[in-house]
Amino acid sequence: PTRRRQLSVCSSQFQHSTGATRRFGCLLLLSSASAGRRRRSQPAEPAITGPMTGMSDPALPFLNESVRVPTPRFQPATFPEFIGSVYTLWNVLDSMIHSHSGVGWPLYPYGYMRKVQLFAYSELVWRNPSARTYCETGVNGGHGTAAMLTASPTLVAHSFDEARQPYSNDVLGLLSTLFRERFDLHRGDSHALLPAWSPPAKCDIILVDGDHSDRGAYQDIVDFQRHASCGAMLLLDDVKGSGKGLNDGPTAALLRAQRGGLVEILRWERYNASSPENPCLRAKRGGAPFCVGSWGWAMARYRQGRCGGGAEGAEGGGGKAARRAA
Repeated sequence: PTRRRQLSVCSSQFQHSTGATRRFGCLLLLSSASAGRRRRSQPAEPAITGPMTGMSDPALPFLNESVRVPTPRFQPATFPEFIGSVYTLWNVLDSMIHSHSGVGWPLYPYGYMRKVQLFAYSELVWRNPSARTYCETGVNGGHGTAAMLTASPTLVAHSFDEARQPYSNDVLGLLSTLFRERFDLHRGDSHALLPAWSPPAKCDIILVDGDHSDRGAYQDIVDFQRHASCGAMLLLDDVKGSGKGLNDGPTAALLRAQRGGLVEILRWERYNASSPENPCLRAKRGGAPFCVGSWGWAMARYRQGRCGGGAEGAEGGGGKAARRAA
């Protein structure tokens, strides 16, 4: 009733105006008067809106404030949290690489672990405590190494890389700082280091992604065999279906190992230029992306015969994960 009386009095001030204009003018006057009263009174406590309202939401990722240094306060508890963590790390690594964009090879260092590989490779490690040791040739920009170590807080990586890129020291420094003793870098030529290497534990998952020549990739496959646990999974990047051209070396090396009875191929994923799983690689200097006509990756297992007993004879964590996924 009070508001109707106010509108009635107000309307008399706009009696020469049309109905709509008169009512609109009254509302403006009343709003102005109301605002003036609020300014003169004690301001109310502002309502908390936005991100602050969700601080206690149980659906948010958990930050463990009780752990002691150097244990990370955040560990991905769900697969989406893991993927988000990896993408954030990739942004950091991309920025490090870009800071050295004026010099050096390669020109397209950002896409060496595609999303389809991230999901397939990490499936061997995620929530699989029996996958304890990851061994690889080729770190380059660190994207794959960071992803695998993020997938499991207990995984140890032995990485072989010559570290000759202009961004290598920055990338390797970040991996060492973040993953500490779980990242063990073997700096140098894998063909010289692997034969003499005495690992503290057998490799459960192996990635060959260093030397891309036919002979070099095959030699890495051969040299890793003696370090592989029973049932260890062997991953190869840059293998394609057919045709001559880019990445012929890893493809020929895998086929040679299969023909010689060294490995059994479990999966061979091939993609053409139009496949969404085969995105073009971003240029380091911001130029046009580089599109690979044919690309693929493969998953294999060493043919080691019957596995013996004991710790070294137990089936490797990668093999268990692959069988579980199948």
